[in-house]
Amino acid sequence: MSDQALGSTGQILVTQAALDVYADVRGLRTEEARRELTILLTGARRASTQPATGAEGWRARSRALRVDVDAHVVREGALAVVTHVHVRPLVSRGGGPSRERREERRRERGRS
Repeated sequence: MSDQALGSTGQILVTQAALDVYADVRGLRTEEARRELTILLTGARRASTQPATGAEGWRARSRALRVDVDAHVVREGALAVVTHVHVRPLVSRGGGPSRERREERRRERGRS
């Protein structure tokens, strides 16, 4: 399995169907969603499991956007055509006792 990013394998083209799914989950307008998804997928890595459809499976995560995206990509010449995406919100790890203490101190400072 190659460690190459999707953006280095060819030009990325996002289909309307994939865009609609991403925009709906993220609550974005079309052009904003197209821009965000294309930038996110530029750094996508090949997924460990590949779709049964014969498409290539790619995965991208962003802590900043708090999103995890699986993409199905079909090659058409030099184009990497994103035909489908599955979008999940990234859930932050709970933190733990030290995080809880920091948050408690912040709340106490805010009361002073």
